[in-house]
Formats: sequence, structure tokens, C-alpha cells
Amino acid sequence: MYASPLVIEVNPGEFETDIPPIGFQHEFQEIMHSLSVLNKELKFLFQRASFQSVKEALNEDPLGLHFSCHGFKGDNPLIKKSKKLKGHKNGDCLLFED
Repeated sequence: MYASPLVIEVNPGEFETDIPPIGFQHEFQEIMHSLSVLNKELKFLFQRASFQSVKEALNEDPLGLHFSCHGFKGDNPLIKKSKKLKGHKNGDCLLFED
């Protein structure tokens, strides 16, 4: 599962889009290559991470679940700017599409 490109709503109708993309395609290729030595039939599903897609994936009882997403510390200026994210526990978070 991945979250890229990432857009953060900092105020209603105001979005921050200047966030570096994640190289999730290469990351997932490396994971598939590493697991290929097992010589087992494995099902891979690549999809955008959202609350709903994560919930659905977990309901499938997966052997593993890999997230490629942005993680921010609470003192990050983007987190401080966002009314939705500011004040959430200590502010540390992983950001998905929702």
C-alpha cells in the first residue's frame, strides 16, 4: 500500500502539495524480488492506502502488509500548519490518502 503523491489540507480549501514523492514502485519490486526465492505462490496487491483500503486489506487476513507512506514528527512545519493534524496526540503520524 502506498500514499504518493501526498496532498495535505492545511486549511479548508488550502492544500500543500510540495511534498517529495515516494519511490514505492522500486521498493515494491525489491520486496517481490526478495520474496521470489521462497518459491511459493504469493498474491501481491498494490493499491493506494486509505482508511477503507487498509481496512479491506486487513479483513483479507494477509500474511504481510507493507506500507510505503510519509511519516512526520509532530514538530514538522507541515503538521503544525494543518488544522486537521495539529494537536493529534503528540503530532507524530503516518499519512495516507484520506
